[in-house]
Amino acid sequence: MSLHPLPVYVEFAADVRFAVGLLSQWEPEIKEGWAASGAITSARLSLSTHPERPVAVLLRARTRNAQEVEELRGSANRLLSGFPRDNWCVSIAVPDLDAWATMDPRIKREWDSLQNGRASYTDRSARFADLTASQPFDSTELLRAIPDYRELVEFIQRHTRTPTTGAVRSA
Repeated sequence: MSLHPLPVYVEFAADVRFAVGLLSQWEPEIKEGWAASGAITSARLSLSTHPERPVAVLLRARTRNAQEVEELRGSANRLLSGFPRDNWCVSIAVPDLDAWATMDPRIKREWDSLQNGRASYTDRSARFADLTASQPFDSTELLRAIPDYRELVEFIQRHTRTPTTGAVRSA
């Protein structure tokens, strides 16, 4: 276990806001990579520089097409495969992190009313940051329904000294 927060690399500023809210109870360090390739490259650099420090990458699929999602996952996995497998995790949000956020009914209700349901990804991320700052994201349904999220949370828990409050339980 590390004394440092586990770095989770995401793509852009909007993704940072989503990841902070989605993962806040486990207290990782969310880092912007400036694109999918940048997030993966940053994770590789971190593993090269500090091989003892595990990292995670959280990417947006931008599609629901299973083949395209697996191609993205395969590409990210290949780029990190030179490092011990237990030291990194790749998670893919399908199609985007805002879909994960709507697994909390409170967030879904709020977004349905935000600009009549037509708010941009960036606007939703800003509103999500506001909502989760005052009341934490309810991860119950997301943990139950989305294997990538559950695996990411389990990875963070395994590699940090995060308290077990809100720990993942078998679904």
